[in-house]
Amino acid sequence: MLELGPTFIKIGQVLSTRPDIVPPIYAEVFQTLQDEIPEDAGGDPKQIVANELGTELDPSTLDPIAGGSLAYVYTARYREERIELKVRRPGLKPLIERDLRVVRGLIPLVGLFAAERQQYSVRNAADDFEEIISNELDFDRERRIMDEIGANLAADDRVVIPDTYERLSSERVLAMEYLTGRKVTDEDAFDDLDVTPHEIATRILEVYLRMGLVDGVFHADPHPGNLAVTDDGRLLLFDFGMSECITATVQENIAGLYRALVRRDVDGMTDALIALDVLEPHVNRAKVSRVLELVIENLEGRAEITWRTIITELTTRLRAFPFRIPPDVMLLIRVGTVGEGVCRQLDPEFDFLA
Repeated sequence: MLELGPTFIKIGQVLSTRPDIVPPIYAEVFQTLQDEIPEDAGGDPKQIVANELGTELDPSTLDPIAGGSLAYVYTARYREERIELKVRRPGLKPLIERDLRVVRGLIPLVGLFAAERQQYSVRNAADDFEEIISNELDFDRERRIMDEIGANLAADDRVVIPDTYERLSSERVLAMEYLTGRKVTDEDAFDDLDVTPHEIATRILEVYLRMGLVDGVFHADPHPGNLAVTDDGRLLLFDFGMSECITATVQENIAGLYRALVRRDVDGMTDALIALDVLEPHVNRAKVSRVLELVIENLEGRAEITWRTIITELTTRLRAFPFRIPPDVMLLIRVGTVGEGVCRQLDPEFDFLA
């Protein structure tokens, strides 16, 4: 998939969180996909800066600091301060649009070989891929989400979101405040800081719960490279390309699913899964109820219950039915799975579900 380019790298990354389409063993392999694209692929990103910003800043001050399949990140001098620029790769959008047309054309062929229970997922796969990848390509959308999350969390002095520069930003360039911190999982991240790994793990949990279940706008990529601790002990969030807005109805259905699981209410769980479009409305409720009872029994028999074990047990059992993971639900699942892993790295005894 690396050789096929950025579209298929992103599709592989999406599939790593789609147990409705691929079995767990494949999902684990897809999780290892990284954004490994040659720096000169598609042309010089600095030309994008020149085209978009003109004389607003001096291109000679651009210094590269990171790069991926969709964009490069630079620092630059602007009005006597150092800012950060996220720049989309030249020629990338038509390339991805072409690849998505190929994928869309292949979906009916894949459907011929997919089991009947997978048809629900496969039919919607092309739309799901296109929605997620197109959102990541739109840096103006990313800027708006950063601004909204920053405003929502402005009163919490334990967390910081970089400010953005609307004047310098566009669909292809995102200009923001240049902030630095220590990667939260680095061995020396907490040296000489008045904050502990456990406190940062707790903060990560609280901040993401608020974003997802209170504010309805959330950063969906909490891997260690996107989480830092500043020199004054604040949690710093990077890279909002993978982010999502969810409705109050989806928030309530997610909370309802968790409450039903805690109460061992299989009818309530079925209602929530149908409301979230995970299960088809006409699914055999009696069969689903029996499967969900097995899920609860298996979880109760475990010495330790984590978010990952709940999701794995639930999706493995649901593979017997036509089910899919819609993009908004998929990103919430991703936040829980990745976030729990980071919190456990910070504190092996951390209880993500407490």
